Amino acid sequence: MLRRTALALALLPTLAAAQGGVNTTVSAGNVGRNPALAGVSIEQKLGARPPLDVALVDDEGKATNPGRLLRGRPIVLLPIFYRCTGVCTTEMQGVLHALRENPKLKPGRDLDVVVLGLNPTETPELAAAKKAEYVDQYGDRKTADGWTFLTGAETNVRQVAEALGDHYTYDRAKNQVNHPSAVMVLTPEGRVSSYMLAGMYPAGRFAEDVARAAKDQIGVQEETSWLGCVHTDPVTGERSIAVQGVVRLLAVMVVLAILATMVVQSRRSRATA
Repeated sequence: MLRRTALALALLPTLAAAQGGVNTTVSAGNVGRNPALAGVSIEQKLGARPPLDVALVDDEGKATNPGRLLRGRPIVLLPIFYRCTGVCTTEMQGVLHALRENPKLKPGRDLDVVVLGLNPTETPELAAAKKAEYVDQYGDRKTADGWTFLTGAETNVRQVAEALGDHYTYDRAKNQVNHPSAVMVLTPEGRVSSYMLAGMYPAGRFAEDVARAAKDQIGVQEETSWLGCVHTDPVTGERSIAVQGVVRLLAVMVVLAILATMVVQSRRSRATA
C-alpha cells in the first residue's frame, strides 16, 4: 500500500505535465520560458462596452452583431474556442454548474449566455453543435433562445475581445489560439460589470454578479492571477499555462483516496488482531 501511495505522489507532476503544465499566474519569467505567452493577458476593463456594430455570425449562420445581442438582460460572455479541450471546457462547465445551482436564473429569461468563438476557422455549424451539446447538458431545451454561440472573421472577433480586455494570440500556421480564461458578466446595456478569472464559477458569486449586472452596476476588479489556454509545442516541449488545472485536483484526489483506504485497512487489521 505504501508503494502505491508513493507511486501516486510521484505521478502528480507527470499528470500535470501531460496536460501541458499548470500555472495560475503569468510573469516575465513565464514569458521567457514560453514565448507563446507573449501577448496573452487579461485587462480588466470594468465599464467598457464592445463596439455594437461589428459583424459576427450566430449559431444559425445568420449575420448579427453585439448590439443585436442586447435584449434587456445581463449577458454572461465566454471568449473561448469550440475545439478546445482545456480551460475552455472548464469555463463552460463552471457556468453550467452555476446555472444548475441557481434554478431561478434561466437563460433567455433572466440572462443570456453568449460564447464568442476566437478561432476564425471554426464554423457556425460547429458553433451550433456546441450549443446543442451545452443546452442538452443544462437540461432545459426551452432555454435555447438564451444561448448564442458566435463565430466571425479574425479581425472582427478580435475587435470585440480586445474591447473587453481579452488579449489573445492566433497562430495561423498551427491554427492555434492562445488565450486567457475570462468569463465576463455584462449589463443589459453591454458594459462589463464583472470578470471571473479562476476557471470555475462559484454558484453564489455567479448569482451576485448577475444580480449586480441586472441593476446596471459595475463591480470591482478580480485578483490579478488567472488561468489560460496556451498550447504546448510538441517539438520544443514548451509547456503551457493552466491548460487543465482540474487534472492536478484529480491527481490529489487519487492520493487522498489511497490514503483513506490505507486508514480503513489499518483499522480493520487492528480490530481483527
